[in-house]
Amino acid sequence: PAALLFLVVTAWNGKLKTIRRMPAKTIIAMTAIGLVGVLLYNVFFQMGVARLPAQQAFVIQYLWPAMIIIWARILSHEAISLGNWCAILLSFAGVVIVAIDGDPSQVAGGNLLGILACLAAAVSYGFYSAMNKKVSYDTQLMLLLGFFVSIFFGFGLAMMTGGVHVPTPHLAIGYLFYGLIPTAIAYLLWLKALKAGNTAVISNLAYLTPVVSLFMTHFVLGETITIWSAGGLAVILLGIVIQIWLNER
Repeated sequence: PAALLFLVVTAWNGKLKTIRRMPAKTIIAMTAIGLVGVLLYNVFFQMGVARLPAQQAFVIQYLWPAMIIIWARILSHEAISLGNWCAILLSFAGVVIVAIDGDPSQVAGGNLLGILACLAAAVSYGFYSAMNKKVSYDTQLMLLLGFFVSIFFGFGLAMMTGGVHVPTPHLAIGYLFYGLIPTAIAYLLWLKALKAGNTAVISNLAYLTPVVSLFMTHFVLGETITIWSAGGLAVILLGIVIQIWLNER
């Protein structure tokens, strides 16, 4: 559903025909970056959600703002000040608090795989975001290519893992909802908001995401919000706020 929606939007905006004039090297690069932000991020995140309570998975993967700073250093050689390093370490400390959840044995077995998967999701999205900043490719076209190629890779992955099946009507509705609402439409509205309003103010609203997610897991999924999840989230957000403050000085 997300791929089809992006196809309609790019065609409506007249951007689809520009792909024909692009060099093959550019198309391959855009597709590769889109795959990291779409396929890898979602595969790792879903692996984490399958092995962890939703509140833990959501909070741990929110390490991506710190990963953007690290990837910007690696890809664009941007300097990282001592203050920014301290803020990044705070974010990592928050992840450790959430992952341990008051019991170090939590990182054993399936929980460890879930934690690593969520960390890999954060690394993937951090790389995708840093590359978006580094290159000047059209974001909508990059996502269009990423989503369409992800369909084929995702189907191949599902075949290898035995996950190909005909969904029940209930499950099909869930797939449709996930593909349209929290993925495609949310991203399109995000782009529209950034274009229409103050970028700094609107970007900072993104930091409400893990807070809202924490309450959603409680009211929708019935999970109890633990003091460790809330405390770890507070530490992560403190690290992000410090990064914003240092970058705006």
